[in-house]
Amino acid sequence: MRDKNLIWNIAILLFLLIITLSGGIMILKYYKNDKVELTVASIQENIVLDKTTTEDLEKMFGEPSKVVNNSKKAKNEYDYWENYEGGTDYSLEMMTNYWDDLKYKDDNINYDSPTSYYDYKGKGLGLEYVRFYIRNETVFYLHFGSITNKSVAKKDKYLRQIID
Repeated sequence: MRDKNLIWNIAILLFLLIITLSGGIMILKYYKNDKVELTVASIQENIVLDKTTTEDLEKMFGEPSKVVNNSKKAKNEYDYWENYEGGTDYSLEMMTNYWDDLKYKDDNINYDSPTSYYDYKGKGLGLEYVRFYIRNETVFYLHFGSITNKSVAKKDKYLRQIID
């Protein structure tokens, strides 16, 4: 009789331990960090122009390293890089399908200018920065800074195609 009670007590303790561990795992999954590593490829996979919000950006990549809320400066920066035939953006356009594969909310082109921009930097980026141009609290367009770390850039699906 005593052995039977001991077996039941051990079974109950194991059951409670399993329930506790399962609950802990579920809590960890609920509160896990949903951040995405900032890379050219991850931007291409996760950003939808005219749909991804500034809140989405911060959830994916964290706080930006710089935010410029000056619409004139944002427009000037955008216009400069949009017409510049060189740099990372140009190389991606000429040597990869990056811009062709970038996702857009729809085919309706809105020619309004950006009102601000968010700059991000990251160890896994291999670039000076990535700039997200913002309009109506959504990502309107983006621009990539110069390659600063070729060994990191070679790990990226798109950047490795444009490195010498």
